[in-house]
Amino acid sequence: MEPVHDETGSWLAPIMKLPLEILLSIITLLDMPDILRFRMASYERIIWISRLKEQSAYLPLSSELSEALHHEDQYLHAYTTPFLEKTVTQAYRTAKLWLEPRSGTAQKLKDTIRGTLMGLRMFQDRWLVAPYYEGMVFVYDASDGSLYGSLTGTGCSWSSFGVSMSSSESMLTIALARTHPPYLTEIYQLKCSPTRTTQSYTGFYLLQSFPLSFDTTLQAIKPADKSLVISKPGVVEIIYWDKQFHVDLGKKSITLQLEGLEGLWNGIIAVTFIGPYVLVFKTRSLEIHGKDSSTALLKHAFSMTFRVVSFSDSITSHDSSSGIVKHEMTLFAYDVIQGLFHYTVRLTVLPSDGSSRDMPLSLDVRLTGIYPLALGVVHPHPQGSGTPSAIESSSVPMTFSANFSPSPTFTPSHASPGGMSSSSVYSREDNNSTPTPISASSDYSSCGFLSAHVLGPQGKRGIWVERKRSSIVREVHVWARQPPTNRAPNVSLSSSLPADPSSTAVEIDRNVVYTSKSYDLRDDITCCAFGELSGTIVLGHRSGELSIIRLDDRNTT
Repeated sequence: MEPVHDETGSWLAPIMKLPLEILLSIITLLDMPDILRFRMASYERIIWISRLKEQSAYLPLSSELSEALHHEDQYLHAYTTPFLEKTVTQAYRTAKLWLEPRSGTAQKLKDTIRGTLMGLRMFQDRWLVAPYYEGMVFVYDASDGSLYGSLTGTGCSWSSFGVSMSSSESMLTIALARTHPPYLTEIYQLKCSPTRTTQSYTGFYLLQSFPLSFDTTLQAIKPADKSLVISKPGVVEIIYWDKQFHVDLGKKSITLQLEGLEGLWNGIIAVTFIGPYVLVFKTRSLEIHGKDSSTALLKHAFSMTFRVVSFSDSITSHDSSSGIVKHEMTLFAYDVIQGLFHYTVRLTVLPSDGSSRDMPLSLDVRLTGIYPLALGVVHPHPQGSGTPSAIESSSVPMTFSANFSPSPTFTPSHASPGGMSSSSVYSREDNNSTPTPISASSDYSSCGFLSAHVLGPQGKRGIWVERKRSSIVREVHVWARQPPTNRAPNVSLSSSLPADPSSTAVEIDRNVVYTSKSYDLRDDITCCAFGELSGTIVLGHRSGELSIIRLDDRNTT
């Protein structure tokens, strides 16, 4: 191979004399800027496939590309080498920009109204769903901020909703529960065309409507098997619908058992699907139910008191040799006193021995990170002690059976706030000043409360919004899963458990990327959403207005 120049004009002759297979092996270990300097060698397809596989462990990818990586021999050959290079390079640049402060102010979306948001959801990094308690639903195209579809004039108000989108058909399905007589749940669909035209928009279509009791809360919807999950005090119900729907025949109830007096205040926060099972997240526990079982198959107890939780999508993997099936998801759980806790939930289904209809299950709930809002939640290791490795390997193993197994109990300590580990984050006093790094944990007295948080569907990125105590400052924090080679901060849990490497967790690395000030309480941020691939952030205000924050367009290589 002839010597080549890099982009700066210097010679790379010595290393370029190596055999090609050795050179390619070396290049796959380099960082992105170094790879791009080897312009002639970096055209080799193996380099970009290797880097794409590495990125898939910690960066979000499109569903099509993730599927192609899973079936490399069958599908990956359909992608050209220039496309793979562009994908890998863009993912690298987005990852760098995601953690950097956003310049300027957030852009208010047009056509937003004054109302009370129930929540925000973004699908396919483009379609933003904004339902309002006043009986309205708006769908925006986040790529340009324009209004795509609306559902108004229904003459009712709603109290809860569930929404999902089919990635193959781009069909948005939303279920809405009414708050006044007649107490109904209505299911609508909207076709979201990737190539927008006036003719392609068909509006919301009423798919199904059926009566429910007044105290019903919609939790989740799964259009693939035409089911939705609702909850009432002590009860979770799975409802199936079709063209011949009858509410009495299409309903299955899961009665939650109360654990003594604790059951009186261990209420249901959220319910979602994890594979073919139902995950019920309560104030102080987590339960796994089968769709046909009225009793919990597995349980896990928390020592915290959680009020709000957000989930990633559930990912299923199957080992053909052993027959083991794993369903995994991550979640943010918020304790208003202790802080934000990041958990990984893994449900393992072992092959059945034929002696029972039920397949053996095991549940693994691991605490993988904490954003502390109080003293004593995390503290640094003593000097000279062992350092946890990556977050994944230093997390705390939890429940493996149907019996309750309490999480570590966080006991207040008198550690100096100045001794806390610090992460590089940014603070901006106004929208025009230059961001300056501050210590993330330098002063816990300045911590406030979280008004909103959300995980991306792939669980690779997340955001939350913090309102400082006695302040008008609202901070947008971002988090990203780190590459496997990165080392975690040298912190551990302050708990009653023995101090050993297997009982450590880490303070979440995060950056403050946007800060706003306003004396108007209507500017408070009550909900948020973001595109995990594009990095676009959308903030929902108490007034009902929506603001969008995009990644800054700059060169990061």
